[in-house]
Amino acid sequence: MDAILNHISEPDDETGIVNTPLALTNVNIYPNPVTATTTVEFDLKKNADVNLRVFDMMGRVVYAQSYGKLNSGVQDKQLDLSNLTTGVYSVTISVDGKLQGNKQIVKNSLLIMQL
Repeated sequence: MDAILNHISEPDDETGIVNTPLALTNVNIYPNPVTATTTVEFDLKKNADVNLRVFDMMGRVVYAQSYGKLNSGVQDKQLDLSNLTTGVYSVTISVDGKLQGNKQIVKNSLLIMQL
């Protein structure tokens, strides 16, 4: 997870606490559980390069998308996860190379019953 290593900042001189303002807020993923496609919605606070990755529970990247430079504001990105097997996955969003969001999703197989 190289994005985590890029997120290291110097601590504040007075408090010693690292205070890095988030470049995005209000991350929502729906529907969750996912059967085929899902929407990732977030509010980007500044124009920035955005990358999204989905990891399986073994830490392998199973989906990656680079959106390039996006304008500030609410973003809606559709993900086609139909090729993933049933399981739990972690979705990460990096802004200008820094990890800014991390959510878990559940992938369910769509079961169709014939009568």
